[in-house]
Amino acid sequence: MSIKKLFLIGVLGLSFCMTGCGNGQKVDSEKEFSTNDISEIVINNSSWNLKILASSDDKIHVSYDGKIEDGVSNIQILQNESQLVIQQDTTSSKNIATQFSFGKAGKITLYIPKNTVLPLDISKRQILRLPLNLTPLL
Repeated sequence: MSIKKLFLIGVLGLSFCMTGCGNGQKVDSEKEFSTNDISEIVINNSSWNLKILASSDDKIHVSYDGKIEDGVSNIQILQNESQLVIQQDTTSSKNIATQFSFGKAGKITLYIPKNTVLPLDISKRQILRLPLNLTPLL
């Protein structure tokens, strides 16, 4: 391969990465809920990593850390009556370069007290990539 072709491929690759990499605003947050108020946990996760760990106290903690596009958060943590809902949705963009993840995926961490027994409904819409880390709670 000639040097011109290698240079052209390098410039195209760099320009593709520059338009798709680094887009988005970094977000992180943590919320806590009383175990007495929660009877079920529902997680709808599109593309972020999910980790479930034992809580050091008697509360349920949900934290997240990742990037969002256009300043609009694509993650919601809310309590519907006695149901804790964690919703993370990756919205498609008009720019094809932003639909590929070149960096680290966002992370959702759920902390549940050791002796708490709750129904847990996890839906992950992306089948090919399933980085679900379930750490034993006992």
